[in-house]
Amino acid sequence: MSADQSHARLRIVHIRDEISFLRDVLAGSTAIAAVADPLRRRAIERSLQIISEAARHIPQEWTDRFPQIEWRAIRAMGNRLRHEYHRLDQNIIIEVLDFELSDIDHACEQLQEALRLPR
Repeated sequence: MSADQSHARLRIVHIRDEISFLRDVLAGSTAIAAVADPLRRRAIERSLQIISEAARHIPQEWTDRFPQIEWRAIRAMGNRLRHEYHRLDQNIIIEVLDFELSDIDHACEQLQEALRLPR
């Protein structure tokens, strides 16, 4: 296994860790309520940045196995959070939290299984 592949495998673990953290942040709450709370919103945005950056380091041939996931949008989200934070529509964050996290987590879980990674 190459160093790049080892690095990419670790990034999958990072994505799953952040999704787990986001689930903890959202526990007992709605995404709307969490995003309305400034402290939780900052935690959410940071986790989404980490997910975005980690996704950038997963090889395209790996992510191509899951065309239902908008990997390009996930990879681009970090730039929006960093550079366009003042114009970011909170509804986009809410949509990611409500509808996309589970699919991303499932895809990463399947990648881990296919690549025989620890969970």
